[in-house]
Amino acid sequence: GVVFVVDAADIERFPEAKEVLADTLGSAYLSNKPILILANKQDIPTAASASDVASALGLSALRNNRYTILPCSARAPEGSPPDRRVREGMNWLTNAVGSVYRELEPRVRADAAVEAEREREEKAARKERVAAARAAREREREAEAAGESGEAESSPLVNSNGGGGGGAHSAANSPNSEMELTENRNQINAGQPGSPLALPAALALPGTGGLLDPTSPSAIPGGVRSDSPSQNRVKLEPLSAEVAT
Repeated sequence: GVVFVVDAADIERFPEAKEVLADTLGSAYLSNKPILILANKQDIPTAASASDVASALGLSALRNNRYTILPCSARAPEGSPPDRRVREGMNWLTNAVGSVYRELEPRVRADAAVEAEREREEKAARKERVAAARAAREREREAEAAGESGEAESSPLVNSNGGGGGGAHSAANSPNSEMELTENRNQINAGQPGSPLALPAALALPGTGGLLDPTSPSAIPGGVRSDSPSQNRVKLEPLSAEVAT
């Protein structure tokens, strides 16, 4: 059955209540089922009577004649007992449902099965939407990862050893290259044989009449050979020294 409560003190909203009642009773699930209408808030002096509410709702035009309307005050004043008319209305509804139970019971079961199937379909559709959204997000992440990987592969590599095409130019300006140049420069100043520009084992110097051993004490002008490589330096004029072959 159906219980429909109307604020009898709010006359301006009677048209809205009429529209809501018509929409409610238009449901196939409520067709020919008992309806209890309560004209509430009768404790307010300006409240409309039950007959006025019935007229405003257009109850006489209802195809369903299984209805009744009762005035009541659902909220009794403090210290007062509950309105007995509410209990009377619920008793009427219970008896009305009982009188047509054999007729309504198969409908109720069928309606319940239809509603359960509808909920199952909605749940399955919602699950599919969630799965599709999750798959779309996964594809987006894969596409982003593939794009980042492609950018990394297409970027030029810097060759720290100075070999290969444009890598040589990058290597020349790298910190490793500066360290190598500094190391070579120190090796030259120290006279270490491992330096690319290290002094040869013997030099032919003009005016010496022979080969000059850079490591001999006599090769160091005005001094004695030292064990410190940094002090065993031979000053050569840029174009006056010839390497002996």
